[in-house]
Amino acid sequence: AYTPRVARLVHTTALRVRGDGVVEAMRVQGESWPRIHLGYVGMAVVRPVAADLGSRLTDAMYLVASANFLGFGPGPNSPDWAVAIARNGPGLLVQPWAVLAPAAMIVLFLIGTNLLGDDIAHRHALRSGLNGRAALR
Repeated sequence: AYTPRVARLVHTTALRVRGDGVVEAMRVQGESWPRIHLGYVGMAVVRPVAADLGSRLTDAMYLVASANFLGFGPGPNSPDWAVAIARNGPGLLVQPWAVLAPAAMIVLFLIGTNLLGDDIAHRHALRSGLNGRAALR
């Protein structure tokens, strides 16, 4: 469902990077098409796409957890964090950790995957030798 939005993000970012003077300088120096577009432009697109994928993962996890919490997902005995929150909700005042622990696991999973994706994209940009402006786009 999100494919057109992701394609638009990749296209816009690639057009912005392609308009840099670096791409023109690479063309003048005689660099090949794959080196320019896959090597430089493609590597500059990695970081914004990784950040976007992190936010889309958060949206997807929120949607799945909400559906499971409302009972539209797996059965009540399935090992799912949202199912555990829904099943233990009535005992929140008696044993709050039965609800807070699965909720914390969802939050920590999403924060961890977003930080990991950002770190991978940052390391990838540093390794590929992109300048600061192109790496931050």
